[in-house]
Amino acid sequence: MIGVPEFGLFLDTSPIYLALANKNNVPIENDALGDILGKNALKSDRIHPNTDGYQVLAESIDFLLQQSGAIQKQQSNN
Repeated sequence: MIGVPEFGLFLDTSPIYLALANKNNVPIENDALGDILGKNALKSDRIHPNTDGYQVLAESIDFLLQQSGAIQKQQSNN
């Protein structure tokens, strides 16, 4: 699950995401989107990540899925 920040000065994520994730035993990335939206260099406009922002989000989700055991890290052939 990805926590979506509420509009406002601090881009805090609603506590409902964490409560739902805990209740349903689902891994949650609760900070990445707010962190991305708080940095102009990672946004294409006021509310959408740009290419770099989506890269940061993808890396955060990949890390979360690895930490939760949902996926295993790919081994390089090099």
